[in-house]
Amino acid sequence: MRLLLHKPAVSEFSYTQYLMEDPCTMDYNRGFDLSNKNYNKETGCIAFPRELWERMYERYTILEEEQQGFYRYLYDVKRECFVGDVAVQYKPTDQRYMVHLLIEGAHRGKGYGKEGLRLLMEKSFDEFHVPALFDTFPKTRNATVNLFLGMGFQVVEEHEDGIIGVELLRESYNTGGDVL
Repeated sequence: MRLLLHKPAVSEFSYTQYLMEDPCTMDYNRGFDLSNKNYNKETGCIAFPRELWERMYERYTILEEEQQGFYRYLYDVKRECFVGDVAVQYKPTDQRYMVHLLIEGAHRGKGYGKEGLRLLMEKSFDEFHVPALFDTFPKTRNATVNLFLGMGFQVVEEHEDGIIGVELLRESYNTGGDVL
């Protein structure tokens, strides 16, 4: 498998819209109390109408210029299609670089998550020189937990509601794509 990171143009955000509005892709999100007016608690989907595309593009353009984040599609070279997206964004309130990794529902279980996370780590540490990457998710998401821990992330937070926080420090990352 060969994945590339692809920086989408605003006109390509129809794929972002598809991901966010696809119940199969967003099923992991179902039932949570998210503070997003476009969120559908029954499906886990988040409406992403065309009028929001430019704002998201501008936000990530500014973040990238300031070396505080990026947004990319995962492109499968052999199949010639997008299979998901990744992002990193610095959250000043938490003083952390937060990870976003989403594999399209139809493409899960094929190794794209591992390759996508590896590419995200490489760009974050080698190009943006972030000190650490952080993510949170329910500890019941076994595939996600196994993926992140298998890529070298460590559990650094455990909350009573079952949410865990995982972190990978730059010192623990090897630029060859493998973790120490």
